[in-house]
Amino acid sequence: MVYMNGILLGLSTQPKFFVKEFRKLRRVGLIDEFVSIHTNSHQQSIHIASDGGRICRPLIIVDQGVSKVTHENMQELEDGTRSFEDFLKDGLIEYLDVNEENDSLTAIYHKDITPETTHLEIEPLTILGAVAGLIPYPHHNQSPRNT
Repeated sequence: MVYMNGILLGLSTQPKFFVKEFRKLRRVGLIDEFVSIHTNSHQQSIHIASDGGRICRPLIIVDQGVSKVTHENMQELEDGTRSFEDFLKDGLIEYLDVNEENDSLTAIYHKDITPETTHLEIEPLTILGAVAGLIPYPHHNQSPRNT
């Protein structure tokens, strides 16, 4: 079953193919970047979420063990010839919500990428979240202080 924001839309006989193609459409910009899709194997369902209020965070896309963001891309970003929005439009980075993150395998560092990896953290400290990301040098503090 395919649900959108909790409402049943229809059925899919090929759920993995459906989710894969949906993500391709989002990565090329035909579907809004903040619309997420994830599978629930326990309920045998696909959930599409486009409602507001979900926290989404950007991650670098990894395809077949290779990060889509290259050193050349980073140099263009530093030079100002490309922006973060360009990375989104070109399908190098995508936003994931908490449910879609459950379907992904995210590497913290570039050296941790395996053939099964789907995403790479932009900055390892962002894994702590939006508010904790404001704490200066959180990796030098005790965890109770950060929380």
